[in-house]
Amino acid sequence: MTEYTGVVCIISGGQTGADMGGLLAGRDLGLETGGWAPVRWQTERGPNPRLAEFGLMKHSGGYTERTPANVRDADGTAVFGDSSSPGSHQTVDSCRTQRRPFFRIPSVCVRSPELFAETLDAFRVWLVENEIRTLNVAGNRESIHPGIEQFTRGFLVSALLPDEAEPPPEPEPVRKRKAFHLPAAPVVR
Repeated sequence: MTEYTGVVCIISGGQTGADMGGLLAGRDLGLETGGWAPVRWQTERGPNPRLAEFGLMKHSGGYTERTPANVRDADGTAVFGDSSSPGSHQTVDSCRTQRRPFFRIPSVCVRSPELFAETLDAFRVWLVENEIRTLNVAGNRESIHPGIEQFTRGFLVSALLPDEAEPPPEPEPVRKRKAFHLPAAPVVR
């Protein structure tokens, strides 16, 4: 058995928010990056073919097909933000189905230095215990959780460079999607 040497690759599906935060952290740390993006490089902001610059490949399917592929290709998955979102839910379900380890990182952990330090330490232990070399990063989209990209990037850099353990800025609260209502028709008398 070889000795565990740490994370060497960060992959994601390339969505805005946590996914991009993971890829940017990988680039900041000089790690390999990659993963599977949905067909046509789809993100919530439209197609993003620049994901290929991070080593992502186009999957033949959409979000629901690329998520299990990224879980499969990683040693474990970090899920950032509100884990009750549909995408995060699917990621956790894929981890359970494929019997892959996952770790939830709520963005509220930056509200106190103690909670941030506890979460960071627990994440580092999880990485070692599960011998995570390829880490899949998933979580909320930027439109649902503004600031989650920056939080994810900062958290991963802090976790993988122990001397950089300052809490990243807290993202804005999760936005619930508002229902669309047509304005009332004017009353004609």
